[in-house]
Amino acid sequence: MAPRRPSYLPERQRGMMEEKQRHGPPAADRPAPPPDAAMKEELPATLVESAGKRPSRPKLRIGTLTDDDVGAFQHDRPPPTRPRKKMRRPMALCWMDCCILFWLLVIAVDVAVLVVFLVYHPKAPQLRVISATLNEGRIDKLGGDARALNANVTVLAAISNPNTNISIVLRYVQLDLYFDDSVIGTQAVWPAPVQEAPRGSVLRRVHLVVSNVTMTPEAVFVWQNATAKGGGPVALQLAGRFYTQLNFGQWFMCRYWAKPQFTLWLDPPPSGALRRSHC
Repeated sequence: MAPRRPSYLPERQRGMMEEKQRHGPPAADRPAPPPDAAMKEELPATLVESAGKRPSRPKLRIGTLTDDDVGAFQHDRPPPTRPRKKMRRPMALCWMDCCILFWLLVIAVDVAVLVVFLVYHPKAPQLRVISATLNEGRIDKLGGDARALNANVTVLAAISNPNTNISIVLRYVQLDLYFDDSVIGTQAVWPAPVQEAPRGSVLRRVHLVVSNVTMTPEAVFVWQNATAKGGGPVALQLAGRFYTQLNFGQWFMCRYWAKPQFTLWLDPPPSGALRRSHC
């Protein structure tokens, strides 16, 4: 045994060094084992052995279902529900078909009207005044400052059909008399209906009576100036209202309201003859 070397360390440190040589370094100074080795130490041996093996798949058992199994399966299964999209699809298709048919019908009607218009060139009935007479016209007092007009006018009018291939039926004929843009008299024309062949014409005499029609001070002033001696002619407007039926052959017809208008210039009463007229 070799002799010990002299030590200059204190006795306490020298004792710790000797103990370290006998028992090895402490646990804190030892190197940490790898994680795999620690896990192998903690896990059971069976798990360590099976870790490297691939897990086996469970075996499927193939068998036949009995009627009882099928019935139980169908009973537990909820009833099938049809998606809403499939239910709404037929309604959407039906609505789309109806819209398409409607617009096709509208287009067909428009095309038919256009073709008829281009072929026949329909025209409204025309009104022409042959003669007119202002038999009476005076301003009466109603009470206070109110004034009223009393007059009567006789008109001989010709209603003609300007079409060459279309016959006209006038279901209703009415003539309205205006003075200073106000209605002062109206009269229906009889007999009716009036039937006119292409290029045909009929005459109608109408007696328009104006009875106690209230007038404004401005209209009274204009009437008095026109009917006074040396005054100008009396300007009256004549408007017609014809409920017209156009016959395009035997199967197609069109009905509408025609409203021709005329302006008449008459001499003062009692023999107010027609000076001129303008349509």
